[in-house]
Amino acid sequence: MKGRIESLTVSGRGIIVYLPPSYSVEQHYPVSYIHDSGDLFNPAHSNSLNELEKLFQDGELQEVILVGIESENRLNEYTPWFAKAIEPTKFNDFGGNGDLYLSFIVEKLIPLINQKYSTSVTDTSIIGKSLGGLISIYAAFCYPDHFKKVGCISGSFWFDGILPFMERNELLLNDMKIYMDVGTEEGKNKTTIQCEMVDRTILANQILRTKGLSDSQLRFKLIDGADHKRHYFIQRFPTVVKWLYQRK
Repeated sequence: MKGRIESLTVSGRGIIVYLPPSYSVEQHYPVSYIHDSGDLFNPAHSNSLNELEKLFQDGELQEVILVGIESENRLNEYTPWFAKAIEPTKFNDFGGNGDLYLSFIVEKLIPLINQKYSTSVTDTSIIGKSLGGLISIYAAFCYPDHFKKVGCISGSFWFDGILPFMERNELLLNDMKIYMDVGTEEGKNKTTIQCEMVDRTILANQILRTKGLSDSQLRFKLIDGADHKRHYFIQRFPTVVKWLYQRK
């Protein structure tokens, strides 16, 4: 890795920041906000940064600042409204504090990052996997002026009410880019609503299509053989960043 990682604490929450190799106050860099403490790029869990830096070096991808956000409770923070647990004997109910979590990002974290680092304030994305993908899509509807690029890796579109929400709410299309994917093996061994993971993700893609997103604005991929596991998500993360930020 040629870039560097810095650690911050914002409102008691751990934040990691990746600064790309050429980082300088002479330039302004787009910023991507990543859920789950940035485990998709954090070198402690992932080799994604080596792949991204090769893309930077080869000129295929503009350099991007990555910001990993610690979650206090992902079942609460990555869900837009309350919902009962789908496996009550294993998990708690979904708290539905997504609006509070997103307001923290928009009102506290983004201004601080823009103040501390040399950023392109109009070029901000949000990326997550599983429930992190769910809250990222929700953010596209709620904060389109802040998040014009969205990465949704294996988003939890089985979550109660999310598809009707997407159908009935307007999505502002100006400069919007959304990447979505799901593995063909996801949900196959589930006995809960998660068994519909693939079908509901396909339906979510169709709903977004009806909003008017073009091929250059919406990318959907079925990943053959991939299950709902972190190492599959990490493998796909560089592809997500490349599609959202590839050089024209």
